[in-house]
Amino acid sequence: MTWNLTSPYALATACKGTFNVVNLPYLQVYGGDTMIGSSPDYSTSTCDQNDAAGIYSWNRGSPDYSGAGDQFAVQALGLINGYASAQSSSNSPTGLSLANSPSGTNGSSGTGLASSDCNFTSDISSPSQTGLQVSSELPSAPFSGTTTYYAKGDVYISNNIIYNTSGWTNVSDIPYFKLIVVGGNIYIGSNVTELDGLYVAEPTDINGTITGGTIYTCATDPGGLSSPYYYNPSGTNAISNYYSTCSKNKLTIYGSFVAQQVEFLRTSGTLGQASGDTLVNNHAAEVFDYTPEMWLPRDNSSPSDSYTAITGLPPEL
Repeated sequence: MTWNLTSPYALATACKGTFNVVNLPYLQVYGGDTMIGSSPDYSTSTCDQNDAAGIYSWNRGSPDYSGAGDQFAVQALGLINGYASAQSSSNSPTGLSLANSPSGTNGSSGTGLASSDCNFTSDISSPSQTGLQVSSELPSAPFSGTTTYYAKGDVYISNNIIYNTSGWTNVSDIPYFKLIVVGGNIYIGSNVTELDGLYVAEPTDINGTITGGTIYTCATDPGGLSSPYYYNPSGTNAISNYYSTCSKNKLTIYGSFVAQQVEFLRTSGTLGQASGDTLVNNHAAEVFDYTPEMWLPRDNSSPSDSYTAITGLPPEL
């Protein structure tokens, strides 16, 4: 966009300039919390902690704080910037924010709490897959049953993974998909629009070098699933026409991501369109909905007479 400034004074008539008009894609989370600062570590059962880890995005600010944010709490060991908590409530933008940023920096003072158990493979008995996985090895939509896919090395997801949400006659019918990747990254194809379940990328230490642990939300397959292309400023394995490729589809996750790093690369939508966003009507590039399938029990046995229900709840903030 170019502009010219005109004025009755001759000195000002020559004033002109050029500036870029850009989109500001943003992220939204519903039904659960956002936690930053602890990540899985395959070599130990505890979380790796990064006191500088924060979250940076774009939010429109007062009065409704539309744009990037979480319906509930946001916990970080570093800075929370441009990412609201308690969104769509009177407590937004920092009413449920726990950050170690200085007071008044778009994040309230507090402590980001990290789980002590970050071992996602201790309950897996099946052998791991190896290498870059092809989409045919992942479940097709609609997906029923309970499946854990365990892989060592990179995984490229080229198709939607969607639960069958109808026809449940007992609790064992509740679908649940879990993808655990150790020592590799998860690459999500630019054509993928929905992923259901839990997706974990655990880094591992190989001779002193940390390998894997990143989830890329927009990638392309150059052929043969040998080395996915994604956004990379250095040019190595970089998507050509990155913006247009990653703006065609928004990505909705009905579940959760766990990783050392999540690269939110979709460019669909922009902050200027954000106003009164809801789960079913928003312009976010990536949307998370922490659905009940993540925590519903799947055991058909009768409960003990000493209790009537067991459930897990987020902390009362």
